[in-house]
Amino acid sequence: MSLCWPFKRSRRDPDFNLADIFNISDGGSITWYEPLPVETTSDVNVYHTNSTQLLEGATNATLSWNFSLTPDLSFNSLSLEFNDEIIGGVLASGLAGLIDAVTERFNFIWIPKQKATLMIFNVNSNESGTYDCVVNTEQGFDTKAWISKIQVDVVGRPYKLIFLLLFI
Repeated sequence: MSLCWPFKRSRRDPDFNLADIFNISDGGSITWYEPLPVETTSDVNVYHTNSTQLLEGATNATLSWNFSLTPDLSFNSLSLEFNDEIIGGVLASGLAGLIDAVTERFNFIWIPKQKATLMIFNVNSNESGTYDCVVNTEQGFDTKAWISKIQVDVVGRPYKLIFLLLFI
């Protein structure tokens, strides 16, 4: 093992771990307020989940993620994903937006470091799927990704069902 001042081990040592040197703990947690249920977790492997139904033909439907971080975590970025494809997000600088390919379908509203809202302009069956909000944080030299998932099912309007039943 080679020595490297002021550390006892070199970065090239396979057993080298910055967390040992700086005494980085596993602390830090996120509290998800939206979507319900309210949930606090310190384990990045535990995903916050919710499911909802949106009415086909609805306009300006919203999906929101409201969260807070413990003081030992620093906000780094946020990404929004639809069926595992990034559609938008926020950088630490505050720059927020959507990718060009989805701006005719969605709008994104960001309240810094606490709430992301995705607006769906015209709900149709193409909007069914999983929407993820990924909050990326730093704690010392450690980075963490906290994930909240909303499963959206688009359902038909009740009058369509009644109309079909009347003419069967």
